[in-house]
Amino acid sequence: MRIRLLSLLTLFLLAAPVVFSQNDAFTDGMSWVTPDYTMSQQSPDFNGTNCQNIHYTLSTTSSLGFYYDPVLINGTGAVFPALSSGSGTTMDITITFNTPVSNFGIRMLDLDEDNQGDAGTAEEYLDNVSPPPATIQLLNGINPLFINGSVITPDDGNNFNSNNNPGAWIYWAGEVTTVSFTYNRLGVEYEFVIDSIHFECPCVSEPFDFFDDAAICEGTSATLDATTANATYLWSNGATTPSISVNTPGTYWVNAFVGNCPKTDTAVISLVVAPDLQLGNDTILCEGSELVLNTNPAVTPIVWQDGSSSQQYNVTASGTYIANGTFNACPVSDTVVVTMVPYPIVNLGNDQSICEETALTLDISQPGCTYLWSNGNTTPVQSFSSAGLIWGQVSLGSCATTDSLWLSLLAIPPDPLPNDTIICQGDTVYLQLENNGTVAYEWYNGSSESAISCWESGSYWVESTQNGCSRVDTFNLLMYPTLGDFFTYDSLITICEDKSALIGPSITSPLIQVLWADGHTSSSISINDAGVYEFTVSTPCEEETHTITVTEERCFCLVYLPNTFTPDNNDVNELFVTQYDCPFDSFELVVFNRWGEIVFSTTDPDTAWDGTYQGKAVQDGTYVYKLTYISAEMETYKEVLGHVNVLR
Repeated sequence: MRIRLLSLLTLFLLAAPVVFSQNDAFTDGMSWVTPDYTMSQQSPDFNGTNCQNIHYTLSTTSSLGFYYDPVLINGTGAVFPALSSGSGTTMDITITFNTPVSNFGIRMLDLDEDNQGDAGTAEEYLDNVSPPPATIQLLNGINPLFINGSVITPDDGNNFNSNNNPGAWIYWAGEVTTVSFTYNRLGVEYEFVIDSIHFECPCVSEPFDFFDDAAICEGTSATLDATTANATYLWSNGATTPSISVNTPGTYWVNAFVGNCPKTDTAVISLVVAPDLQLGNDTILCEGSELVLNTNPAVTPIVWQDGSSSQQYNVTASGTYIANGTFNACPVSDTVVVTMVPYPIVNLGNDQSICEETALTLDISQPGCTYLWSNGNTTPVQSFSSAGLIWGQVSLGSCATTDSLWLSLLAIPPDPLPNDTIICQGDTVYLQLENNGTVAYEWYNGSSESAISCWESGSYWVESTQNGCSRVDTFNLLMYPTLGDFFTYDSLITICEDKSALIGPSITSPLIQVLWADGHTSSSISINDAGVYEFTVSTPCEEETHTITVTEERCFCLVYLPNTFTPDNNDVNELFVTQYDCPFDSFELVVFNRWGEIVFSTTDPDTAWDGTYQGKAVQDGTYVYKLTYISAEMETYKEVLGHVNVLR
């Protein structure tokens, strides 16, 4: 059997099928360079849908060389040189395109067809397949082929006979530029034929004019329509509909696919930012005022709410004013509300006169208003007590009204009465009022006389009126007290020896003064000695002198206990006994040793301790005693704690 390689005569484009037929692709009678065992020839250019001047080059290298065999394969008229006969032959085959293609496939015939009868052996296989193929599709063959990485082998279990003429399509997924493999033949007399190549030319996007660039107004949208018969769509925003609506500026593109190749278009959407008409904020105007509304000159033409058209509008009444215009085909509108408010009414009244030391109160309160007075205060009610021009302003928004008056002060009569006075019992005070005929008086008792007499303690007032202005003055009259009614004292006082004491009269009136013989003026003095002390009490009306006799007495009892005694039978300081100079209502003396035991006790102040306990002499040392007593003179309880030393 011989092996033939048939050049590609037919090209299939799956997306838009076009069949290219090229008979005698490799010309009969070509010259082979047998010593190099190589061959390389280029196919014609293929042109069609998405295919422009695409060709491939098929190169082979054989281990034993080539020979010419002009045999027609499958009636195509194409011939390809066959390898020379011999066992253990390999042939490297490379197919290279001048541009990448996709879904590339080759149809191979007579892979492992055997008429030698050596059953069980796969005599033909491909290896070093680069890149590894994706799938195999059998053609009228009996046995399957297997892809294992970069190796393609037939089924080992059966042989093909010459009548089967087996073959297969082998496909590569994705894009490729070069495909290469090694054909291996273990037996002899073989033929190997590649009779067809299948590939798809790369798609080239076809620009198309679906829509134009556009400008949209704020708050509006634009529709981009790419409707095409039998098409599917992919937009830049991921949409797959024939048209989209856009409301933001940007660049938008679409691919409309009819088959595998798209028609594409791009549009730039811009946003028209219209300027403000600049009518301003809502406004409050005073009645009678005029407001001119000016619009932005960049926006034209302008149409107002009443149909008038002008860049300006004069406002003289309350209302809502609307201006509509256009900027680059985009509508622009602005509204302002104008409110006309009346001026506040302020009436302070006529000029006024008030009495001195009084005030004029003015009230200009009005709802929703603010206030300002001539004295700078901003409250609606204000009082004034000084003469001069007074004005008040009331504002409602920017509308202000001011009124004023002149304030005069009327003099009031001076105080006619003298200062408060103190008089002696039986005296009289005469209150005399000066009257020049312009002042009217009225006393507390209803009298209108110009003078009255006062001889009792009390308050006497009179009201003076002049020019309608009145003043009330009060005179307070006090009487000096009678001495005997407002002080007492003890004329005989006894104090303790060596003690100080306070002596003096008890006075209940601040109008009585005290003077002691030694010059003191306080109501009491401190003394330390017995004697006679003289003092004088007085008022401007009377005076008395008195004496206080002070005597002394002993106010304490002397009690003494020694701190050491020596009971050693030498008749000197032998006893621990109480020394005292006053009688006792009660008495107790208790002596304790260091362990708290009572070693001696007595209720007789004349009973002494001789330094024994239970008939035996106590040890030398220190002993604690407790003495409690109530003296007959002082009649007070006293407790004394001390210690005594026993020495022998």
